[in-house]
Amino acid sequence: MPLVGEGAKSGPYVFRFKAPPGTRIPAHWHTQTMHQTVLSGTLLTVMGESLDSSRVQRVGAGGFLVTPAYMRHIEWFESETVIHVETQVPIETQFVNPNDDPRRPTRP
Repeated sequence: MPLVGEGAKSGPYVFRFKAPPGTRIPAHWHTQTMHQTVLSGTLLTVMGESLDSSRVQRVGAGGFLVTPAYMRHIEWFESETVIHVETQVPIETQFVNPNDDPRRPTRP
């Protein structure tokens, strides 16, 4: 849910994201730095080139995380989680494996 800004115009962009339990976001990166505050639940993330799951960061309610632009990362949520995100637009999200991109049309 956008709170500030519009995705089509340059400038600040603030939104909230609610992830249902079991949501997994495959390896990806963004073209802008993202500042994230966990409002409820827990965000689990691994950042860096190796995406080694032994380096998982658990960010619980009230926690804050900065994901630098172009930093590869994966995210998942064990329970319903609400994240407050502050960034800039335009912003793009690129998946490391293009087949993981949920925006990609499926083929019959």
